[in-house]
Amino acid sequence: GSIHIIGINTEESIQEPHTIAFYSGQYFIGTDNGVFSMIFDGPPEWMIELDIPHESSGFTFSSRDRFAIAAARIARGDNPKEMGDVKTELVKKMLFKPVIGQADIRAMVIHIDGYQNLITNIDRKTFQTFVRNHPFVISFRSHKYKVTEVKEAYTDARPGEIVAVFASNGLLEIAINQGKAASLLGIRKNDPVVVSLITKDDHVTTLF
Repeated sequence: GSIHIIGINTEESIQEPHTIAFYSGQYFIGTDNGVFSMIFDGPPEWMIELDIPHESSGFTFSSRDRFAIAAARIARGDNPKEMGDVKTELVKKMLFKPVIGQADIRAMVIHIDGYQNLITNIDRKTFQTFVRNHPFVISFRSHKYKVTEVKEAYTDARPGEIVAVFASNGLLEIAINQGKAASLLGIRKNDPVVVSLITKDDHVTTLF
């Protein structure tokens, strides 16, 4: 199955360990900090707490490197269940869930990655179930900035254009093609993001 690395808040702790989860025929590698429970509709088939030891006392690597090592080992056929101890429960945090109303989804930026892309807590299924075939607007920064479509890739937008895409982890991401969204838009972690349905009486003006 496909292998997904979830690079959201990757620091681990006893309460929030690095984890491999197998769900719907796919492998998910990340920190169990609540994001798994948001992406999955139910419990995964199995989970393990990732335990990849350092090769020497002087060797260190980042969380992302650790996830990449695990992904490479799975891809070459290693048994992921031998990479750590069995884990039985997911961390659940209601904070990660967006609030779904009749006319909008009220969400938030939960992570800003190294390229200053903005990762929200809206997953693809929640978005598609809410929007269906209706026109919509994604607004942020007190409705100063708006996006009215989701692209397949960053490169589908013009350089400097604000673009919304679904990342490989299934979460809605706001970016600027060839730019740094967080600093250019003045958006920080926990800032609100709203998806609203457009009615025939609404008038939407985009900046790009």
